Order: sequence, then C-alpha cells, then structure tokens
Amino acid sequence: SISPNLRALILAGVAVPLQAIFPRMAVPLPWGHHVGPLALPQPLHELPRGNRKNFPKFKGDGKVHPDEHIAAFIVACGVLGVEHEDVSVRLFIETLQDNAADWFYHLPA
Repeated sequence: SISPNLRALILAGVAVPLQAIFPRMAVPLPWGHHVGPLALPQPLHELPRGNRKNFPKFKGDGKVHPDEHIAAFIVACGVLGVEHEDVSVRLFIETLQDNAADWFYHLPA
C-alpha cells in the first residue's frame, strides 16, 4: 500500500521513483523509473471533504468486472457531488489497489 505522503506527491503531479512505490520491483521498466504526472488542466479543483471511504475499491483480481467498478465509482461521485473531471480522475486513482494499482502505476507517462 502507498503511504499518504507518497500518494499526495503522485496526485500533485510530482515524478516519483517507482522503487518508492513498488519496493519489491526488481526489474527496471523499459520507459524509465518514474511515474509521470497526469496531464490535468490547471488549476485543479479541490477534492471533496466528504467521507471517501465509501468509494468502491478495485483490485483487478477478476472478482469484480471493471465496468461494475466504474459504475459504482460514478454513483459514489454523484453522492459526493463531484462535478469536475480533474477531481473524478484523482479520486478514481484512489480506488485502485493491488493488481489494478500496479497496472496503473506501470503505464508509460
């Protein structure tokens, strides 16, 4: 699991060494060792202050279909009143765990 401080750096668009995210990673990735920032329009809107613990989590383990996760995520965004795309993108990243998070953080920048 990613520490809150490391997650904040990633969500702020700071390039973070992948070894910090995946300490067990032994093989360097072909595109480099950093997660590049997301290309989001500036300024970023504030993340909702409401309880985000109820957001669905997606592990990518085959138990939940990705479409089901996205549908549940959209409902959760509606409950919190999320209106801006940059907010939903940053919240979506928080829902990824295990295999799904590994997949996301290994995408080329």
